[in-house]
Amino acid sequence: MKLIAILIAGVLWRVAGLKAAGRALIAASAEEGDENEQTRMLAVIPLVKAGRRTIDLIARAAADDRLPPAAVRLFAEIDDPRSRPMLKAMAAGDGSRAEAAGEALEALDRMEGAGEGE
Repeated sequence: MKLIAILIAGVLWRVAGLKAAGRALIAASAEEGDENEQTRMLAVIPLVKAGRRTIDLIARAAADDRLPPAAVRLFAEIDDPRSRPMLKAMAAGDGSRAEAAGEALEALDRMEGAGEGE
């Protein structure tokens, strides 16, 4: 996805809550390869800032079996009380999404542990 398209999708997601824009950002956040690092970062920022709206969108994508495993990490990056239970449910399954959910749970544990030391 081109960078300008990601920026536009980010605005449409944050301002208008356009679900197609949110889905495009989720797809861009899951693109693999070193050349896509900037793309991923630009896609993740509006998703994280939208918080609850993004959790709703990625939960729906997961329920419909349309959530790319690489996008599962968004649950850990968004501070929402529903993240951990959703990740635990995904981690109980099989496959790459379950593995990604386990890694996201570990990241949540590290973040919460770091916050306790403050």
